[in-house]
Amino acid sequence: MRFISKPVKIVAALASVLALCACGEPSEGDIKEIVNKEIKPVLEMQWKTMNNFSAVLGGGQKASPPTLDDIKKVGCKADGENAYRCDVELVVLTGDKKDSKVVPMRLIKTSSGWKASN
Repeated sequence: MRFISKPVKIVAALASVLALCACGEPSEGDIKEIVNKEIKPVLEMQWKTMNNFSAVLGGGQKASPPTLDDIKKVGCKADGENAYRCDVELVVLTGDKKDSKVVPMRLIKTSSGWKASN
């Protein structure tokens, strides 16, 4: 009986370690994936709409859209079960000008990965 219990304890310890790793805060890679998948398309659509509206009203040329140059995780704090409130630095390139802004994001861990939330 002692021989069987040792492997069981090792497996249980490994399972505990893996469970702890899975419940941690989102990584910078997770945040980049969320921004590129969920937020960037919305921003691009808003830019297109504003640019088209401006061109129709002003009759001027359309400006080239800003591009998301970099996404950096500043830090995260727990915000409920499986949720984190993270500060994320977005670096935007508009023509020759580079601007950065730290924005708050709430992220929730779901069965299919991290998702942005309000």
